[in-house]
Amino acid sequence: WKRVKVIALLKPTKDKLQETSYRPISLISCLVKIMNTMIKNRLEWISEKLRVIPPTQYGFRRKRGCNDYLVNFMSDILTALTYNETTMVASLDITGAYDNVYIPELCNKMIRLNFPSKFIRYLHSWLTDRQVNVSSNYISLSRTTTRGLPQGSVLSPLLFAIYISQINVSLPNEIKSLQYADDIVIYFSHKKGELVSKNLQCALNKLSTAFDSLQLYFNESKCNTICFSRKRQDNIEQVTINGHLVPIRDNVRILGVILDHKLTFKQHIMDLVNRGSKDLNIIKSIICGTKGCNPNFAIQVYKSLIRSKLDYCCALFGHVSKSNLGKLDLIQNQALRLALGSFCSTPVIALQAEAAVMPLGIRRSILTDNLVYKILLENSHPAFRNMCYLNMLSQNNDYWQKKKLPLFIKSFNNVTEMMPNIMETEGFKNDWDFELPLFMEENSVKGDTRLTNLEVSKKNTSKETLKQLWLEKMSLSYLGYVYVYTDGSKTDDGCGAAFLIPRTNTTALYSLSKYMSSYSSELIAIYKAVQFINKTQYDNVVICTDSQAAVTAISNYSKDKSKNQLIISIVYELKALNKNIVFVWIPGHVSLDFNERVDNLARDAITTGVKIPEINVPLEDFKVARKRKGMEHYQVIFELTPKAHWYKNIVKKVSYVPWFKNSKLLRKEIVTISRLRLGHARVNSKLFAIKKYFTPLCLNCSLGVEETINHVVLQCPHYEYARKECFKLISGKFKHVNYDIKDVLKTNDLNIYKELGTFFVKIKKDI
Repeated sequence: WKRVKVIALLKPTKDKLQETSYRPISLISCLVKIMNTMIKNRLEWISEKLRVIPPTQYGFRRKRGCNDYLVNFMSDILTALTYNETTMVASLDITGAYDNVYIPELCNKMIRLNFPSKFIRYLHSWLTDRQVNVSSNYISLSRTTTRGLPQGSVLSPLLFAIYISQINVSLPNEIKSLQYADDIVIYFSHKKGELVSKNLQCALNKLSTAFDSLQLYFNESKCNTICFSRKRQDNIEQVTINGHLVPIRDNVRILGVILDHKLTFKQHIMDLVNRGSKDLNIIKSIICGTKGCNPNFAIQVYKSLIRSKLDYCCALFGHVSKSNLGKLDLIQNQALRLALGSFCSTPVIALQAEAAVMPLGIRRSILTDNLVYKILLENSHPAFRNMCYLNMLSQNNDYWQKKKLPLFIKSFNNVTEMMPNIMETEGFKNDWDFELPLFMEENSVKGDTRLTNLEVSKKNTSKETLKQLWLEKMSLSYLGYVYVYTDGSKTDDGCGAAFLIPRTNTTALYSLSKYMSSYSSELIAIYKAVQFINKTQYDNVVICTDSQAAVTAISNYSKDKSKNQLIISIVYELKALNKNIVFVWIPGHVSLDFNERVDNLARDAITTGVKIPEINVPLEDFKVARKRKGMEHYQVIFELTPKAHWYKNIVKKVSYVPWFKNSKLLRKEIVTISRLRLGHARVNSKLFAIKKYFTPLCLNCSLGVEETINHVVLQCPHYEYARKECFKLISGKFKHVNYDIKDVLKTNDLNIYKELGTFFVKIKKDI
C-alpha cells in the first residue's frame, strides 16, 4: 500500500547528464489510485465549499485553466499600459516543490482549515514512511521517505494548493499574484519605475519568508523578471531573491506562452512554427509509400498533435499582425497538403474545404468566444472584473484609438452582442452549494421511463398501443397525484418552454434564447415547473415530459459526470421541497391530449412567452451555437474568395466532416479522387502551367488537344478500353445525357469514386 516505484523522466531540452534534468514520477498501485481519487473528490468539494483555496490559484480546479490564468494576467498588464504605468513581473520557480512538502506542516494546516480529521489521519498515514524504489540501468535502490508529495498522484496537486493556500496573506495589498500549481508570478504596476522595483522587492522578501516557514525555497537560477512599459527608459533596478540578482529578460515563458516585453508575441509564434515543423515529420512518416495511412487519420494526427499547440492560449496572440499569424497558417496548409496528397498549386480555400478543417483565424475566434463566455457566466471568476474593466477602457481611453484590440476583448464584445443580458443574470447552482457532495448521495429523485414491466420500443410499437399503455400505467401507479406536463421547443425562430397543470388549468409560457438546445429547453420547463410547485400546497406531484433524456439525467444526478448546472439547479430546488415528486416519461406525438396541448404551448412560447433573462444559455449550448455561426462565416469566405472555381462547381457548401471519413477506400484512391475534386492533378495542362512539363497537349492520342482531367477520364481514345471495363455505374447514371468529369464528381457517390480509382489503376496513371 505504501510502496512506490519511481521512474525518472528526462525533461524536454535538458541535459541528460544532469540529475536535475529528470522528473521523478511515482508509480502507485491501482488500489491506492482508486482510494486517492475518492479522497480527492471529497477534498476538492470541501475546499470549494470552505473556500480554502484562494481565487488566484488556477491549477487543477474545476472551471479554471491556463487560458483563464493568462487572460486575467494579460488584462492586468494591458490595463496598466493604458494608464501609462510600468509593470514588473517576477516569474518564480520553487526548488522541488512537490518533493519538499513537509507533511506535518501540511496536516497542521489542514487542521487549522477545518478539514475532517479522518482525511488528515489517512493522508498522514499514507504520506509518511513511504517505501520508494528507484531502478535504473540494472541498479535498484530502496529508501524510506517522510516528506514530499508523490508526483503522479491525483491527490498531489490539490494537497500542494492547500499547502500554499495562504501565501497571499504575506503580500502587500497592491501586489498581485497568480498561481498555477507550483508556477507562481507576482507583479506590481506604477507610473514611477523606481517604485515598481522597490515594491516588488519588498513583496519578494515577504514571500520568501512565507515559503521558508513552509520549508520551500526558490530556485534563484530559474527565477526571472520582465517589464512591460510604454516608456523607452525606466529607472528599474534588478530585484534580488536571497541575495541573488534576478535578471530582467526581454521575454519569459509563462505556462508555455512566451511573453516579450513589447507583447508582439513574435518569439512565441516562431516557437510554435519550429515545433509544428518538427511535428510535420510525423505526418510525413505515416503517409509515405503506396500503403500510407488514410487521409482522415492523418488529419486527426494533425489536429491532435499540431493544431492543439496552435490553439493553445490563442486568445492572447490572436490579434497580432497578419504576417506573424500567417506563419501558423502555413503550418496548417502544409499538414493538409501532406494528408490529402495535394499539389502546392492547390488553392488553400479548396484544400481546407476538402479536409473539412476551418481556417485558423475563424477557429481562434470561436475558441476565444467560448473562453470569454465561460468567464462571464461566473461573476466570481477572477478574470471577470479585469476583463470588463479593460473593455470599458478600450472604448473610452485614447490609448486604444490607434491600438489593435486584443482578441479576448473583441470576443467580449461578440459575446455581449449575442447575449446582451449575460452580466445581469443569476448563476446556476454548483455542486458545493449542497450540504453534501452529490456523488456521495443515493439518488433521491424518482424517475420513471418505462411504460410496462417489459421493454417496449417506441419505434416498433403503434401510437395507439403506446397511448393505451401509458394511460393504463398512470391510472394504476399515480392515482391521486397532481399531473404537471412540461415541454420545450426549438425552431428557427427561437426556443420556448411551457408547463401545464390540468387540475387548475394553470399554464406558463417562457421565451428562451435562440441559442439554447431543445434539451435545455426541456430542462428549463421542468425547472420552472418545480419552482412553481414549491409555492403550492401540492404534496404528491408527477411531472410528465416527453424528454426521456431529461428524466434519466435528473433521476441519475449523482452519477452525472458532466455536472450540468441546469440539472444541479433542479435537484437543488427539489431538495428544498418536502414533497413527493416523480418524473415520468410520456411518449411524444401519440395523441395524448395534455401532452399535445403543452407541446403547442411550448411552440407558442417562442413568440408570446415571458422572457426570462435571468437564465443563461448553458456553456455547451453556446459552444454549439458559436461553432454553427463560425461555419456560416466560413461559408461566406468560401463563396467570396475569388479562387478555386473548379472546386466550387463540385462542392457548394463547406462541411463539418470530410467526404472520405467513413469510406473504406484506400489512401491512393482517396488521394486520386481528392486531386480530381480539387482540379489540380498530374496532367500535362497543369504541369505545363507551373513549368514542370514542356507541352500541355495529350501525347497519348492524335486529337491535338490539351491533356486535362476531363480529357483523360472521359475523352482520350487511348483509354477507351479502361472506361468500358471500369465505368459500370457511371455509364448507367449518365447514359442519355452529356456530362463531364465535374458532373461525375458532384454525385459524392463512393461507389462511383471507387470506379474512378479503379480506372486510374487500370491505365497505370498516377494522377
